[in-house]
Amino acid sequence: MKKEDCEGYSWRETVMCKADYSGQQLSKLRAHYRRKIAALDDEGEERRDPQALLRSFDTMEESWETYREATCELKCYGTVEWMPVDDMCYLECRASGDEIRMEQLIELMGYIGTWPNPLAERTEILRTRRFDITLTAGCELGFFDCEEMRYRGMNRETEESLELRGRRLRDCTWDEPCVWRGYEFEYEGVVYRIDESGTLDVVRSKDGTVLVSEQGAWETVR
Repeated sequence: MKKEDCEGYSWRETVMCKADYSGQQLSKLRAHYRRKIAALDDEGEERRDPQALLRSFDTMEESWETYREATCELKCYGTVEWMPVDDMCYLECRASGDEIRMEQLIELMGYIGTWPNPLAERTEILRTRRFDITLTAGCELGFFDCEEMRYRGMNRETEESLELRGRRLRDCTWDEPCVWRGYEFEYEGVVYRIDESGTLDVVRSKDGTVLVSEQGAWETVR
């Protein structure tokens, strides 16, 4: 879902759409940070426990939800018995609260980004049997929800290289947080896909023929 999807509706429908959009965006950002926190390295001179950090993060977000709900109920308390809470006011308040929370999380996680494995990383490297592939995110939040991905692949056997532009793949529904599916790049009728586990598939667009399929390992550039 994109913000533009909420344009062209009546006032009431626009409010409902924006509330859904902001809620989905916040859920996506939380899921992204949870995944990055879980991947933090607990080795080295400054040992950290990723699971303890996850518990702290979840507790923090649960507290925010409680605060936001109470704030919106107080702000939108109705004046008639049959409507104790003004629904439209409540939805607008939720949307505004979600937007505020996203800004707060982005700022807060910027500090965590100084850890050995930054949460807003800009570059990752995938090494397969034959290829070294560097993915670079051209977005403010790094790989999160980024439509400006760059691919640079080098064949170690031939030393040939290829540079492409593409996007991050995700599956989203109205009711559930988005699920990340990897990355996709296309060049001259050939699609280059990399999934979250590090599998590189090179597929011919016109007939779906798999030209290359290699499992690799991720390396984060620090």
